[in-house]
Amino acid sequence: MYTGLIANRYAKALAAYAAAGGEEQRTYDEVKRLIGCYREDTTLREALFSPILSAEKKLGFVCRSFGGRLCATLEAFIRLVLRHHREHYLYFMLYSYRGLYKERHNIRDAV
Repeated sequence: MYTGLIANRYAKALAAYAAAGGEEQRTYDEVKRLIGCYREDTTLREALFSPILSAEKKLGFVCRSFGGRLCATLEAFIRLVLRHHREHYLYFMLYSYRGLYKERHNIRDAV
């Protein structure tokens, strides 16, 4: 299966779940911050890709690198991703979610 296809499917599910839970804006804000953490923190990426660490420890690394607790929606989403062993696609999922959110809310990037 292609990376883009997997990422888009999970991103759409996250968008629907966040909208249903009324946490769309908060989820979007946290996704933006998490994308930055993921890009900058190599230990986070190493922890996520480690086959030795449990899903709970990986989630703990995400929360610590993020600087605290995630909203319930994003935490549940990351648990789902870890349970299905899709952590290698997490960055692409988050980036796809960001694009979907911007599209749904007519947000344009100024260049």
